[in-house]
Order: sequence, then structure tokens, then C-alpha cells
Amino acid sequence: MGTFNPLKWKSEIYIEIIGQEVTAEFKINAAGQIPTQKEEVIWDNFIGSMLNRVGT
Repeated sequence: MGTFNPLKWKSEIYIEIIGQEVTAEFKINAAGQIPTQKEEVIWDNFIGSMLNRVGT
């Protein structure tokens, strides 16, 4: 099923914290979607905000 809102796409975020090191892996499923440049900017901003939130 498709959606025009990229924030409703299925995504998974894996975060691993070892001591002072934080690793984050983002898996974004865009199957059935045709991401536009604006949507890619939204994801970049979302991921950047998440990384800033965890202090990396």
C-alpha cells in the first residue's frame, strides 16, 4: 500500500550503545514509493535530528 507521506513509510531504527559510543542504523522501506528530492530532505532532517538527540 502506498502513502504520500514519507513519515508513514515503514522504517526501523536500531541503536546500540557501548560505553560512550552510540551507533544508529536506519532502514527505510520505500518499496512502492517514488521518493522525491523533498522527501529525501525530510529523511535527512529526521535522521540528523535523531543523531543530534542521542548526542553524536
